[in-house]
Amino acid sequence: MKRILIFLIVSVPILLTSRSCIDTIDFRGKEMESKIVMYSLLQPDSTIKAFLSFSRTLFGNTSPQQQITNAVVKLYRDGEFIETLTYVPPSVQTWYPEPTPFSEYVSAGETKPLPGSVYRIVAEIPGFKTAAGSASLPGIVPIEGIDTVSYTRDEFYMYLGIKTRFTDPAGKDNFYMISGYQKTGYYSGNPYQPWNPEIPVRVFEYEMDINADDEPLIYPFMNDDIFNIYPYNYFNVFSDEMIPGKGYELNLKTDYRKVDTTYYEFFHPTVILQSISEDLYLYLLSFSKYLDSYDDFFSEPVLVYTNVENGLGVVGAINSSKMTVEIGKYPVDGILYSYGD
Repeated sequence: MKRILIFLIVSVPILLTSRSCIDTIDFRGKEMESKIVMYSLLQPDSTIKAFLSFSRTLFGNTSPQQQITNAVVKLYRDGEFIETLTYVPPSVQTWYPEPTPFSEYVSAGETKPLPGSVYRIVAEIPGFKTAAGSASLPGIVPIEGIDTVSYTRDEFYMYLGIKTRFTDPAGKDNFYMISGYQKTGYYSGNPYQPWNPEIPVRVFEYEMDINADDEPLIYPFMNDDIFNIYPYNYFNVFSDEMIPGKGYELNLKTDYRKVDTTYYEFFHPTVILQSISEDLYLYLLSFSKYLDSYDDFFSEPVLVYTNVENGLGVVGAINSSKMTVEIGKYPVDGILYSYGD
């Protein structure tokens, strides 16, 4: 009888708790005013652009955003006005019916950023506070060399270790992001039959999946993570705090499908070492933490960094160095190639 009594006493709060889980709680907080959201990424070989939208509260209007066609977006260099950016309507997308969430404004004069200058983008939209953000193009940090080693992952795939060497410029704080892309070619015919010159090698190019779990600059405290809760660095960003003014070798790896060079197959990975502005570094680092915790009800809220005054988003800059590793030759004269998506 005692055992039954204990069960009944414990079950009552459980029932009450489960009922409360379906109660609707009205939001009584203060509605936040909508702000201009602006993104711009300055790159040395690209025309300056800005992408605009409006911020919306969680409980506000959730309908798709319309294009902003009445913004006045001004571009300044070192405090001097250069031009007003021009609105560019989005192209028709038959494969993706949802409207484009950001409105694009482009330099009609095809202005490209110059090293050493500070660029400021000011966005004015009726009914909103004027938003502005600034960035300066960082100097390029060249990749000095790459050493690779391949080892078998399974019957069809290989791992490729990529040791990437560079020297951090002394006398200033530097910030980086590592990325890459790959070009691969696979013979379209039967690999168990002799090579047929009339059957093409199919070529693909796409973003490379870089594994940096063993790199202490990108995951500085990974070895101390005994609970397996270390936040994932989605953008592979890092600073020079641990290597100021020193040479260093990044420990990276990727995997790829095995290639048979006798059938003119190949794998050409390209590593990109990107010098980025501090604001872009802080934005990507905080956004990575947000992505790692946004669906975790027990985690603390993550505020995503912004350098846009009176608004949200980021105006950043990036300068890239790249180097390609070649496994197998491409192109080869006389070989038939076809190109995939």
